[in-house]
Amino acid sequence: MTIRFAELLKRRIVAAGPWDELDFEEKRIRNLLLRQLLGHRKGYALGIFSLVIFWLIGIFALLVLQGFGAWGFHLDSSILLAAIGSTTANIIGVLLIIVKFIFSDTPQSIRTRK
Repeated sequence: MTIRFAELLKRRIVAAGPWDELDFEEKRIRNLLLRQLLGHRKGYALGIFSLVIFWLIGIFALLVLQGFGAWGFHLDSSILLAAIGSTTANIIGVLLIIVKFIFSDTPQSIRTRK
């Protein structure tokens, strides 16, 4: 059924003229790019989410170990502050850069002609 519909649509476009066929091809390519972009977004979203979750678990474990002194674990307060503060800022920075680029409304390469 869909093959027949696609063939009829192609015949109508070819009969309409070469400019209509080019517009159809441009829209088809744009749709393929958007579909590919959505697939990449899903993968990166899962990766970013996993990174942040593991980071939060690690920071929580560090705080619990330090707080209860389990297994003789002890860090100076300056080392603990540096570990939590600077690396958390780095994770947030990476997260913002990736999210801003991947999840922008309309990527440069897919914008329509004006």
